[in-house]
Amino acid sequence: MLTLQRESYFFNDRPVYLQSWSRRGGFSVHAHEFLELVLITGGRGIQEREGGADDLAVGDVLVIRVGDWHSYHHAGVLSGIDCAICPTLMSRELAWTATDPRLGPLLWGHHRLHRARRLRQPANQDLSNLFADPPQSIGRAGWIGRLLTILDAVGEMMERGSDPITRLSIHAGSAEAARLMEAQPNLSWTLGGLALRVGLRPEYLCRVFARDFGMAPRDWLLRRRVQLVQQRLLGEVRPLSSIAQEAGWSDAAVCSRFFRRVTGLSPSAWRKRYREQPGSTL
Repeated sequence: MLTLQRESYFFNDRPVYLQSWSRRGGFSVHAHEFLELVLITGGRGIQEREGGADDLAVGDVLVIRVGDWHSYHHAGVLSGIDCAICPTLMSRELAWTATDPRLGPLLWGHHRLHRARRLRQPANQDLSNLFADPPQSIGRAGWIGRLLTILDAVGEMMERGSDPITRLSIHAGSAEAARLMEAQPNLSWTLGGLALRVGLRPEYLCRVFARDFGMAPRDWLLRRRVQLVQQRLLGEVRPLSSIAQEAGWSDAAVCSRFFRRVTGLSPSAWRKRYREQPGSTL
């Protein structure tokens, strides 16, 4: 069964959630309502995700985007540290990172980075210390400051990575287009409207967006809407017509057609297969 990890379970009044963990036998398929960084601190394993799988070893850092389904498999004990980022930070205090030359590719960049991203350089003790849980008395500004230090350190590691993919930069226009659609997927976005908002010609925006995200803006928006519907199907009990309108579709029939195109299942069949189990945890 697939589990959706809820935002409210992790954050409470904190903008960042840090947790050390050690697990034998793996983690079942799950997704998050938040962006997560994972530092592997012990053991070896495999992370499976949509589009492929990565071998995991000590020092690897994974970047897991909102709604990305994944699981972990290992014969022994795998240990790590999670750094979960509250979604409100991404749309408010961290919105500027979409166009930052270092943090943009890390948080908003190429679609291969949207899913788990393995860094091919061992993390040093300084990075492990940054992931360590700070004092309980730390305020919101302190949490955000520590998070930015972590992100900058991971971004620097990616810039030094041997894999050319880790050195990709993201165009400011395509980053802003993705940020706009991420923030309001329910709007009737058009290529011309997006291009006007980000100050680019439509054909140029389409070209750089496909380079940065591996798909056209309309396909990216489709997947984001489907992810939103998946989250609501797992966590809420209300008519599909209401969920469809929240995601930007006129009615349940239109939603079902596009949902099936992406997942291969109808919304009702998908919810039956992956319904969240009471008491599910990591």
